[in-house]
Amino acid sequence: MNILKIIKRKQKLIYIKMLDNLEQYFMTNNNIIEWTNNIVEQHKYKRNDIMKSPKKPVIKKDLPYLHINKKDGLFWAFYYMLNGEFSYMTIHNVFSTEKLEKINYVQTIRENKAILKKYKLKSTYIEDQLLNTPVIDIKTFFILCVLNNISFIVYNKHFYWKHICSSNIFIINNQEKDVYLYTGTTMENEKENVTKNRLEVINVNKVIGSISSYKMIDLKEICDKLNINMFHTSGKKKKKQEIYQELIQLI
Repeated sequence: MNILKIIKRKQKLIYIKMLDNLEQYFMTNNNIIEWTNNIVEQHKYKRNDIMKSPKKPVIKKDLPYLHINKKDGLFWAFYYMLNGEFSYMTIHNVFSTEKLEKINYVQTIRENKAILKKYKLKSTYIEDQLLNTPVIDIKTFFILCVLNNISFIVYNKHFYWKHICSSNIFIINNQEKDVYLYTGTTMENEKENVTKNRLEVINVNKVIGSISSYKMIDLKEICDKLNINMFHTSGKKKKKQEIYQELIQLI
């Protein structure tokens, strides 16, 4: 019996010690007050840390060009010009809208073959561009704008194309895979900036004519505009063929 009492007493002591160790986790008033104080102190520390290293505000700058952030940039630039900013910005399904629009324009092309003939464009070529290529070319963009009476100037690094039929003119920067549409307020200044150092493409089917269509005086004007040196480093004047080849390399 004495042994059993001793064992029970030891067990009781163990339980008491365990309870003492667990007391800090009990939901007592003292513990709650202590936990709350710790939370407040931690919160204050974080706020002070934030105040020491504030985030710099992001300043948005008004850009004069809108990036047509779609795969077929020229087609969507045309869509923007024809339908306006709101329609462009609120498209829900780009893929299906693009396909349906292009299919509809195939019929328009077929109904206006006389206009295509004026610009020496084949309807079968334009239809193929609309239905079978992921990105339309400048010829297809050109005729879509002509058929819808849209005035535009579209340019790249060295050349520009234009069709002016009204005072409401759009300017498009077509640089490789990226297309940008001018949305600034100084249209006349931008037109001058675009055209003064670029060569106008007269024939939509050819960026430049054949070598026989240029005289040396014509090539000199082109060289002045595109900043092409007409002389070798030795000081000797370049031949007509040499200048023409340099012009070809810019295409």
